[in-house]
Amino acid sequence: MGNFIQREDNWFLRVVGKGKKVREVPIPNELLTALADFRIRIDLPSPQPQFREKTPLIPMKNLKESITPRRIDQILKWAFHLGAAELEQGHPRKASKLNSASAHWLRHSYVTYLLESGAPLKVAQENAGHSDIGTTMLY
Repeated sequence: MGNFIQREDNWFLRVVGKGKKVREVPIPNELLTALADFRIRIDLPSPQPQFREKTPLIPMKNLKESITPRRIDQILKWAFHLGAAELEQGHPRKASKLNSASAHWLRHSYVTYLLESGAPLKVAQENAGHSDIGTTMLY
């Protein structure tokens, strides 16, 4: 949780992404609210992450160790399959897409939605960590 940083009224999560690039992803208020609720429920000393805090962002039950990337993928697949099951009757095509979704699919969705909501191309490029704006333009 020590990778959350605050600048003025804005929060960011510093991540090491594709190509071992470090970048700061903006955190929406809804996520910050959910994070504060989670931190209160697990009895952390403050609703907001603290500088250099060692608590894992996605902890195991002991709250000291982080779950593995493989487990995160399993949880995402489970969530995608639940969503697909809900869509199966009325929207089989959407259900099929959701059944084949992955963590990488979320990355592409994020950039697509960012651009569709009117964000400047340069902002989308920086958030995605693309060195070439041409890659971002494919979205």
